[in-house]
Amino acid sequence: MSQTKDLQIVAIIIILTVLFVLLPPLNTSPVRTILGVIMVLFLPGYALIAALFPRKNDLDGIERLALSFGLSIAVVPLIGLGLNFTPFGIRLVPILVSLSVFTLAMLLIANLRRSKLSEEERFEVPFSYMYSSLRSEIFSSKKGLDKILTIILIFSILASIIMLIYVIITPKQGEKFTEFYILGDNGKAENYPTRLEAGKTSSVIVGITNQEFVRTNYTLTISLENDTLNTMQVQLMHNTTWEEKVLFTPEKGGDNLKLEFLLYKEDNITAPYRDLHLWVNSTAAKPVDMVNVPLPEFTPTGKKIQVRIDRYRGYVIPEQANLKIYPGDEIVWTSDDLYRITLISKDGLFKDAVIDYGSRKNHVFKKVGTFNFDIKVGDIVKFNGTVVVSEV
Repeated sequence: MSQTKDLQIVAIIIILTVLFVLLPPLNTSPVRTILGVIMVLFLPGYALIAALFPRKNDLDGIERLALSFGLSIAVVPLIGLGLNFTPFGIRLVPILVSLSVFTLAMLLIANLRRSKLSEEERFEVPFSYMYSSLRSEIFSSKKGLDKILTIILIFSILASIIMLIYVIITPKQGEKFTEFYILGDNGKAENYPTRLEAGKTSSVIVGITNQEFVRTNYTLTISLENDTLNTMQVQLMHNTTWEEKVLFTPEKGGDNLKLEFLLYKEDNITAPYRDLHLWVNSTAAKPVDMVNVPLPEFTPTGKKIQVRIDRYRGYVIPEQANLKIYPGDEIVWTSDDLYRITLISKDGLFKDAVIDYGSRKNHVFKKVGTFNFDIKVGDIVKFNGTVVVSEV
């Protein structure tokens, strides 16, 4: 059991770190910072070294200590880089979970490799020996001056550790600022909504981080070409982040419109404290009465109208180039020309119809409206006409 005390201590520190980071009110205490620094700068490297070098003679104590710091500094950024390419992103909880899983996995490997070695070969941290040596230094039968110097040295080391912890957990009053950013709906700095539709709701993720060293009230305003689309109030304590999906609905259409995200601080709403913008295109909304309203269909009347066409005049009877009929009437196009003529419906009423000498093309107009036609001779469109279908 003594050969795994160091591994057990590392596992306990990991558990304590998770508790002090995630559980209120523990996550507001200075202990969280201390455990976080140890978790990031020491434990991953120490666990990796323990897994790679289980033997006592592989490395001495100073080398293990130095490599633990060095490998931690190397491993943590690599884990962060990997998280950046996952849906979780580089956030507090994913980083905490990833570091904990990695360190615990290395501890299990280290314990397995040490168990296969004899006690003489197996590495262990000599906690009992260090305690006995320290006690003998303090309570030994040394002369008075030597004992006093030893005690002063021990207290100096403890004082240095306490001062280091104080410096770490005490925030310095540095530059005051606020982080303000926008992300796409996937939580990354990409896929921003740059193609909008008037009357249709769009969204982005807006983030605010308070680094002002005091509780701060913010006002967030979203506007499109100076027309306000949404306004929100946000209150944040120091060193906290607000990140939410924000909705907005444009009311106008146009190209190269400026979509602005304005952040005001406290009661100062005359000038934005921070501002961001996107250049967007917005399409105008279609009139409601023209959207998906089917035109009524009429039954055939049985009336047929003969329209003769040729390659020289287009319409043999010129007045038929702009023909007016009633719903349900049928037009019959015929050609007396020996040359190939193609009748084209520009409104897609039928496929292009090739009308040769003696052939015809029939179509019953069941809906009201204006319909356009082209007459193509060979490969060249030479004539055009319209058919206006109106109700009685």
